[in-house]
Amino acid sequence: MTGLLVQTTIEYERFTKIWLPIWKANRYTLESSIVPGNERYILLHDQEEYGSVEAIPFNYENSLINNDFPFHYFTFLKDKNVIEFNKLVIKKDMQSLRKLHETLLFLANYSIDNKYEYAIALVDSQLYNALVWRYKLPVVKLFIPSVQTELIPVVFDTHKLQNSLFYERMKK
Repeated sequence: MTGLLVQTTIEYERFTKIWLPIWKANRYTLESSIVPGNERYILLHDQEEYGSVEAIPFNYENSLINNDFPFHYFTFLKDKNVIEFNKLVIKKDMQSLRKLHETLLFLANYSIDNKYEYAIALVDSQLYNALVWRYKLPVVKLFIPSVQTELIPVVFDTHKLQNSLFYERMKK
């Protein structure tokens, strides 16, 4: 499994064709911004495109994700090196435990290799349950009583992730 860094207009169109139909079907907020530091990846297995992910350096004071859930309320993220994962999609006709396994390994390696202290995301309940119950990942669900969200806000401590049994097994 590899991640193809999107660098050309044609690759960007391929990337968009992966995530956009899922966003529309689930009625998620449609947004796409060009911000310095954002990286988009097309996820590949044997050169076949199966998914997408966007990696966005989190700006505590001014990140778009705060419009959907106020991650900036959590002071432990302030002054830390944090990555946001967005547009995380595995195509409907290609979903499998193997693709999920490869995707999670890609995200873990990306976070660790780039020395992020935390990774944040908004995930659907199916993915959250897989992260917690199947993979037993060190993921924390964030909660603010007055804030309702359709997706589940989560944070990963990259150090705990790197030292987890999950990561040790995934690397093999």
